[in-house]
Amino acid sequence: MSKDAVTARRDLYCLICFTKFTSKRPEFIPRNLNCAHSYCTGCLLKLEEYQGDVLECPRCKVRSLLPLNGVLGLQKNYDLLMAAMETNEAEQELCNFCIRKLVYPPRTVTLNCRDCGVLFCGLCSDEIHKQVEFRTHNICLAIAENDINGNDVKPGRPRSALPRNGSGRPALRRYNSSLDALPECEEHSEKLKLYCSECKMVCCTFCQIEGRHKNHKILHIHEAEDLDKRSLCRLQQKVDEYGEKYIKSRSDVQKAIEETKRNDVKVQDIVRRYFRELRMAIEHGEKIILEEAGKRNKATLRSLNEQLSSMIDISSRAKTASRRCDEILSLDYFDLMDVKKEVENDVKNVLQMECKTAPCASPKLQCQFPNHETLLNELRTCAKIVTVPDAPLQLFCKLTEPRIISIQWSPPPTNPFVYPVQEYILQSNTGEDNGFVLVYKGSSTTVLLNTEDGKVLRDVKCKSEKQINKLENRVQFRVAAINIIGQSNWSSPFAIRVHERSTLTDLVFK
Repeated sequence: MSKDAVTARRDLYCLICFTKFTSKRPEFIPRNLNCAHSYCTGCLLKLEEYQGDVLECPRCKVRSLLPLNGVLGLQKNYDLLMAAMETNEAEQELCNFCIRKLVYPPRTVTLNCRDCGVLFCGLCSDEIHKQVEFRTHNICLAIAENDINGNDVKPGRPRSALPRNGSGRPALRRYNSSLDALPECEEHSEKLKLYCSECKMVCCTFCQIEGRHKNHKILHIHEAEDLDKRSLCRLQQKVDEYGEKYIKSRSDVQKAIEETKRNDVKVQDIVRRYFRELRMAIEHGEKIILEEAGKRNKATLRSLNEQLSSMIDISSRAKTASRRCDEILSLDYFDLMDVKKEVENDVKNVLQMECKTAPCASPKLQCQFPNHETLLNELRTCAKIVTVPDAPLQLFCKLTEPRIISIQWSPPPTNPFVYPVQEYILQSNTGEDNGFVLVYKGSSTTVLLNTEDGKVLRDVKCKSEKQINKLENRVQFRVAAINIIGQSNWSSPFAIRVHERSTLTDLVFK
């Protein structure tokens, strides 16, 4: 069969479950992803359960966003469906025993007997092989036989998969149950139908009785086959469960990725809304202050204008009275006596008018604000990100005295939007099975440790909860930072080798 024909035939099967596409069962209908690859509806529904609304193509790793109704909203691949249905009709092979027994309609062959070399349907195979002389024949699916002989490219389901009844043990099948098919012993020309458990090799009966496998633990070849297969099945079940754990974890991580994306949009909206409201409050406060300052300035201007008008009126009347005094002084006495009283009254009226000579209101209206830089810093850092701090940096250990270890680290980078570090936790791998135990808990970034008893020296802030054992050989340390939200990740561990004579070799493990 040509390579193109093989490729064309493989396209008619789902490359996840190796089931041929068909319209007889809804879960085997092919559906297209955005990358133009097609898989059966059942496998796509399982991928949706694990990966969520964004499916990753198992072949090309291209991601496809599902429609609102999920996998059922994906477009069906009618070309593959019609091609699969046409090949089903053309490939059906009928059972010859049904034809001989005049069974109508003849059933399609599904089984192959390797010992008889004949294809059967299920009923005819059961009827023939229930006889005693045929019970040991090796019967397999016709699809599996075609795969082994290379006559067909039709893929079957993986033989190592769990049975469909849901039991925890895979179905076991002996491939060469006939003793005639076993090889012969080169030394005794007997069938190698025994297995030596001690030598891990097959042997014959004479090898067990008088040969090199005498008094060894011997099993029948079929018993050894079953034991090995069951052991492999247990390993397979274990690795399947192990892989299934990570498949489920992949869906959790994928959901976490999508949730992180949605949360990023949500956080950005909250931040924008907060600072938008803050800007609106600032603008509103600016408007109120400007209006109030304007009102007060207008009132001051009105008072000063009224005072100015009064001063102009008084000074004008005083000038007028002074000119009339000049006029009557130039008259003779008899004429002066006639107007003297009137001029005196005008002068008295002017002198009775009063007005403040100093400004009646202060022109220096001022507005006070907090320190400009302080206010800006408070506005910049008014919001906090609810997260733990970064891990401490540059953890370093050295032997300062024969039995004193100095442990130092640098605080994590300061971030105005993250709550500050309150204290640190230092651990060493001196617990049971080299497990990490608490050595120090406090605010200091330098710790002196006694290698004899594991106590922290000269640090009144130390909150050590447990005394560790004597530090010997290679000891690892790690440190983490804590704020009001929680604990950071651990820093990269630093190891120091402490010998009996207090010599050391420093090693950094990144």
